[in-house]
Amino acid sequence: MEVALTFGAVGDIISLVLLAKDLFKALDDCRGSAKSYCDLIDELDVLKTRLEKTKSLYEGELPDECEDTKKVALALIDKIRGDVEAFCGPVCKKYAASLAEGGSGNVMKDFVRKIEWKFKEKEIEKFRQDISGHCRSLDWLDRVTQL
Repeated sequence: MEVALTFGAVGDIISLVLLAKDLFKALDDCRGSAKSYCDLIDELDVLKTRLEKTKSLYEGELPDECEDTKKVALALIDKIRGDVEAFCGPVCKKYAASLAEGGSGNVMKDFVRKIEWKFKEKEIEKFRQDISGHCRSLDWLDRVTQL
């Protein structure tokens, strides 16, 4: 019996090898989905601290000419909180137990969650970019009050 490998078959094999590589990477706690999740949580903690700092700054006494800026700042803070809650509400709750340090204790559930997280990579990266943009906006607002 003779088996001939066609170009399509070779391409399928390469695709399967790349998929397996991505799956192993996702399962690796040191650099995979669990690390990505923990990094995101750390970024959110930094953002939360920044929001609190900026909010306290704008809720304090400011000159009358800063009233418009104060309204913009407080509206932006509310928008950022809303964006974070909209993303983290369903997403972070779903993955928290499985991707946090130590896992949930259920190996199969953790396995599935790590794979799911890997497939959400583009959505998570976009959210991280949004967080970065929000931090730049908060930096700008903090500088405005120093002028």
